[in-house]
Amino acid sequence: MLGEAGSVASLLGVVVSLGGMGFAIWQLSRLRGETRAAREASEATRRAIGRELASTELTRLSERIQGLKEIHRIGDRLRALDLYSDIVGMLLEIRRRHPGLSSDQRIKIVQATTQIIEMERSVESLDAGIPQDTASQLNNILTGIQSTLLSELEDQLQETAQRGT
Repeated sequence: MLGEAGSVASLLGVVVSLGGMGFAIWQLSRLRGETRAAREASEATRRAIGRELASTELTRLSERIQGLKEIHRIGDRLRALDLYSDIVGMLLEIRRRHPGLSSDQRIKIVQATTQIIEMERSVESLDAGIPQDTASQLNNILTGIQSTLLSELEDQLQETAQRGT
């Protein structure tokens, strides 16, 4: 009789163990699904933040260029000299931070920085304020940078951020 009770107890132990293992497997599969959902939500958040940062970065750069154009218009040589290096730094930072840019876009950023450095040298060589004809020429270059490079970068950085690369 004691032997039968031991067998029943063993059998019950096996059934409880199998039930427990089944429950554990079910919990693991549920957890795996939740982990996948959390990872997807995290990726979506990262892409959204990337899009926002890229947009903010380019907006700040565009505002800085607009400010420089206004400083050129009023002929303030010293304030213009202060802004050139900031703009160059911002362009180079965009180039560094966004490895997904095409080689053509990277070249355009270097060309834009070169143009701005040349502007700086040109304004440095002036004795007094910036003459209106010079200001107009400099602003045309800056407008070209804004209308081509910055809008192209905005599109590319938004696309890159959406893809998550």
